[in-house]
Amino acid sequence: MKKYIILVASIVFILSISAVSAGLLDGLFDGSNTPINSNEKAEFKIYGYAPMPVEKQLDIIKKKPADFNNNETRDWLKTINNYLIYDTGHEFIVMNKTESEKIPVIDNGTDLNDVKYNIIKCTVVESHSLGSRFKNCILVKDVEVIGNTSVKLNRNDHMFDLK
Repeated sequence: MKKYIILVASIVFILSISAVSAGLLDGLFDGSNTPINSNEKAEFKIYGYAPMPVEKQLDIIKKKPADFNNNETRDWLKTINNYLIYDTGHEFIVMNKTESEKIPVIDNGTDLNDVKYNIIKCTVVESHSLGSRFKNCILVKDVEVIGNTSVKLNRNDHMFDLK
C-alpha cells in the first residue's frame, strides 16, 4: 500500500512539474514558436503583395466588434498609426514604414494559382491576440529579407471548388 501511495505521489509531482514547465515555456513564446524579445531572430514567410495599413485593419475590427472582442489589442493597434501589416496566413506581421520599405512587392494578386512569398528574418518585439479564432498581431523590427519563393497551386489544391 505504501509503495502505491509513493508511486501516485511521484506521478502527481512529475505531472505538476511538467505543467508548470509547459506554462512557463508557453508564456515565453506567447503560445507560439515565435521568440519574443530574444537575441534570436524569427523567420516568417509573408505574402508577397503590398502591406495593409494598420488603420485599415482597425476599420475591419470596428465592423465586427463581436468577432474581434479583444479590446486590449484593438487599443494597442490604435497607438501604432502609420504602421503596416503583412499577412503570413497564420499571423499578422506589424512593422513601421522604414522596415516595410526593405520588403519588395512581388505579387500583384492576379494569378491565384501562383502564390508568391517573401521570406524575412526579424526581431519580435511583442505579440497581441485578436481573439481565440484569429491571427496574432506580431510587432517586429530589424527586418531583413532572406529571399522569396512561390507555390504553384493546381485546381485539386483548392479547398473550395466552385463547379
